[in-house]
Amino acid sequence: MLSKIKGPSGDQIHDFRDKISDKIEFMACQRGVHSFCFTNKSPYHETIDFDVHVGHFSYYEHFRPLLDQTCKLEEALYNIQFEQHWLEAQTEQRQAIGLFWIFLRSVLI
Repeated sequence: MLSKIKGPSGDQIHDFRDKISDKIEFMACQRGVHSFCFTNKSPYHETIDFDVHVGHFSYYEHFRPLLDQTCKLEEALYNIQFEQHWLEAQTEQRQAIGLFWIFLRSVLI
């Protein structure tokens, strides 16, 4: 899988090559439209999940430590949910492959 992320001015922010089942994270440093390009060179079907977080800055500095901790907890929870979703998708894919092999064996025998 080849993945590219470009910023609003068209400059390339990230370039990921030959990643198999990986989580790509980045923080946008500029406002504007960012483009994502994925190329699948594999003959197999691939699933891509997006989760976009839009943040803002607090003007109240006395709340910053609380907001920082809340953001860390939110990110940790998101990572757990992402991993659960990924594991469910992997399980479904393996079940589908297993059923295919059972069918193939029954046809060939």
